[in-house]
Amino acid sequence: MRRPAAPMGENGDMSATIVRILPTAREAALDIDAIEALREAVGPHLCREIIEDGILHATDRLAALERALREDDWAAVARIARDLIAVPGQIGMTEVSRQARALLDVCVAHDPVALHAVAARLLRTGRDALMAAPFDADRLDDEGGRGV
Repeated sequence: MRRPAAPMGENGDMSATIVRILPTAREAALDIDAIEALREAVGPHLCREIIEDGILHATDRLAALERALREDDWAAVARIARDLIAVPGQIGMTEVSRQARALLDVCVAHDPVALHAVAARLLRTGRDALMAAPFDADRLDDEGGRGV
């Protein structure tokens, strides 16, 4: 992957500017190694079924999270966060799990200022992962290469 050139500092050097290259949404959304480990453990066909079930579960939980936030139901938000820690992590959505853990921590601390910011980040991350997952799941049945 070609990296963009860093802008030059005032003296024509690069020391004045630090450029941080962020992963694309798709790269950040799925942990391909976790998907591959699942595929090797259970085989391509069962792996595909597990991922499809996990996608449905995550979709349902993210919609429920939006409702719970609208209703200001902290108990439901915490329950949904717990649900989103386990299943998405098993199907390569490790960033969703990490964000769900952060949301649960906010609920436990009962921090109303952070709640909506952390939840919004989880919802964005979840949507990115859900958009990337079906693309990769379609290739899980391939026997050649990594399959994802």
